[in-house]
Amino acid sequence: MMKTVKIMTISGASSFRQERKGFTLVEILVVMAILAILASLMIVGMDASRKKARITKAHAESKQLIQAWKSYWLVYGKWPASCEGQSDAQMDSTTMKFLMGDNPKKLPFFEPNEQVSLVGFKDPWGNLYTVDFKASTKLTDTETYQTTVFLPQCRRYVYDNN
Repeated sequence: MMKTVKIMTISGASSFRQERKGFTLVEILVVMAILAILASLMIVGMDASRKKARITKAHAESKQLIQAWKSYWLVYGKWPASCEGQSDAQMDSTTMKFLMGDNPKKLPFFEPNEQVSLVGFKDPWGNLYTVDFKASTKLTDTETYQTTVFLPQCRRYVYDNN
């Protein structure tokens, strides 16, 4: 509902003008466009942050997996028979059991977490981690342990612990 207001001018002539309440359609559309631009910038920034966080998580989990296998080697002096000599052994549930206490001395080398499921130890993209058991068979000054993470778009992230 609009009010009509009588305005007196200096010359004494009066004029009538309508007083408006609220925003015009153009003003509302401009505000909506600004909000849409800000939201799209925020989404792009969040996506980049998520990608970086996944890579960081994969790096940390790879390091944890390598340390677990290194500890296994230090205790037993050999790899499990099912893993010996494999270049891309998947960390499925059977292989992960060796690290979680299903070994001759019943020692846990790896604490299960939410990433270790009934299927095995998965990376942030849902693929099983793989370990190269051919990279090193003896502990020396130049030993190398590798774990591989398959990133989306067929890229490969390899973490080496020398």
